[in-house]
Amino acid sequence: MADLSKYRQFENNLKYFVGYATEVTLCACQSGTVYCTFSIPLKKNKDDEPLWLNCKVFGNELASKLESEVKKGSKVLVGGFFKTSQSEEREFLNFIVMNYTVLQDPVSRGESYDS
Repeated sequence: MADLSKYRQFENNLKYFVGYATEVTLCACQSGTVYCTFSIPLKKNKDDEPLWLNCKVFGNELASKLESEVKKGSKVLVGGFFKTSQSEEREFLNFIVMNYTVLQDPVSRGESYDS
């Protein structure tokens, strides 16, 4: 299991966002740590183009649980913090999810998981 203790310092400064999740992708680091990724669109106004919040969830238990509970189109509340990372050519801004709540799944909205 990933050691998330270094991130506990951010718990009092968590940011929260609500949106409809894209498909969740479960991945594994070379070390064997499981994580998952998904995005939620953020809009200030209904007609605005969305800004995509790229979310990452670390930790075998939390990532696996989220992957099984959150389907494409699920309305989710995510709490976490922003973290930058770099490759040789680019810098990335990720949203590290520390907690989440499924507010509405696609089936309760009359949609299938594959929509």
